[in-house]
Amino acid sequence: MARMDMIHPQFLNSIPEQYPDKCDILEPATGTDDWGEPIDDPVVLLANLDCLISADGGDERKRDDSTYVEADYYISLKGYYPDIKENMTARVNGNDYNITLPEHSSRSKRTRLAVEVVE
Repeated sequence: MARMDMIHPQFLNSIPEQYPDKCDILEPATGTDDWGEPIDDPVVLLANLDCLISADGGDERKRDDSTYVEADYYISLKGYYPDIKENMTARVNGNDYNITLPEHSSRSKRTRLAVEVVE
């Protein structure tokens, strides 16, 4: 007997409030410009994806002279995107996040990204 997901992906896709945000996936540009300087503008790999961003807590980091808070988030994408890698950036509602771990479902149904805020 075939194993079924607890919640069918088509059901999740039918609920518009499930993914209220929009996300662009940016990959680092490679190469140099006409003067031999490295290109620093990222290239949009995927645009306008439906997503949901949620907080995953965070940590407090202490240095000799300061303390700062490191916040972590998850971005759940509506759909399966195996081309997303760790060195890419997710832009949600104008805010940039470094992708630290892309998680792809074993049944090729969904993608979830562990991210951190770009300072």
